[in-house]
Amino acid sequence: MSGLDIMVFVVFIAAVISLGLYKSKGEATHSEHGASDYFLAGRGLSWWLIGFSLIAANISTEQFVGMSGQAANWLGLAIASYEWMAAITLVVVAFVFLPTFLRSGIYTMPEFLEYRFNAFARTIMAVSSMIILVGVPTASVIYSGAKVISVFFAGITFLGLDLGNITVGCWIIGVFSAVYVFAGGLKACAWADLLQGSALIAGGAVVMVFALNALGAHDPTALAATAVNPGLDPGRLADAGGWARIQLLNGGLLPAGKLHMVRPATDPSIPWTALVVGLWIPNFFYWAMKGIPLPITGEGTETRDWTYVGDIVNGLVAMGIEEAAIGEAFNLGSGTDHQVIEMATIVNELTNNKAAVTFKERRDWDVKTKLLSCVDKANKVLGYKPQMKFEGGLKQVHHWFEEKWENIDKSAEF
Repeated sequence: MSGLDIMVFVVFIAAVISLGLYKSKGEATHSEHGASDYFLAGRGLSWWLIGFSLIAANISTEQFVGMSGQAANWLGLAIASYEWMAAITLVVVAFVFLPTFLRSGIYTMPEFLEYRFNAFARTIMAVSSMIILVGVPTASVIYSGAKVISVFFAGITFLGLDLGNITVGCWIIGVFSAVYVFAGGLKACAWADLLQGSALIAGGAVVMVFALNALGAHDPTALAATAVNPGLDPGRLADAGGWARIQLLNGGLLPAGKLHMVRPATDPSIPWTALVVGLWIPNFFYWAMKGIPLPITGEGTETRDWTYVGDIVNGLVAMGIEEAAIGEAFNLGSGTDHQVIEMATIVNELTNNKAAVTFKERRDWDVKTKLLSCVDKANKVLGYKPQMKFEGGLKQVHHWFEEKWENIDKSAEF
């Protein structure tokens, strides 16, 4: 990066933090109205600023680096399914829950739990939320942001700090963010979001224009080799502009086509059913408790590494607190595999389902007969050791289904 690039970057960051702190100056965060001032910005924000802040707060390196990469790889437009669901959730929260919360003087979810139950419920919610948010989404966003800094500022030292070092980048992002959020509360965040969100939207538009121009000028023969449809004629690309080339290169039937918002239920990465129902074990328990034969696609001898959710959570928490985990990737699983027919048999025994199983033709995309995670690295670095045995985990799930069965039977459909 040139000196001008660095200067623009530093000035912009300073402007964002300064504006947030200036606009929140004078908020009585320690008075009797402190919680209202801190979490609701003193109820003094305009509707357009609140709406823009909601959108801007949801744009980060998670979208620019992670989701964009997945979309370009092979998921395509379907990666936006997460955002559609978020939009629906926001509407429900805004019109159903928020009016009640605000009338009751409730500003946070932990406060609601104390209002509804007791102080212990509030503490559990607050602590668990902090651990999960810091250990999973916040950590990934800070890391991916630091990754960008380390690439663009490689070889540059500032105040004795190597800006090409990912750890240094993580500390810079974390410290500066914490300073203006802690000092200014929600108002500082909202005004900072106004600047950052505007820059991200404008920057994204500029990058899109440059990308379309570059795509339109690229060699058609080289592009045709990357098309979803391998038989694409380079001649069709030669006369097409950037936007038309995107459609020609990525258009096609599922599962290869990338211009689809909804992927089929059989999609291995983001099936539409994953947004509403669940996966293998919940399905099997539901069918078994209804006395329906458990459907198995394939021969049933295929093996999978089923892992109890509590073990996964323990692994994620360890990743969030272990310094040695920074910049590393880990497999979390049980480290053991079991046949699908074995799992189905145990479920039928636990539920006393006499309907047994039924076999169906293997799905086209389900080509792997064995899936087993290697947890050696997680064990060595994180001390990760799955505690729940396979049958014990199934018994826990069965117990949960038994307790909730009346409501599940009324409302669920697998």
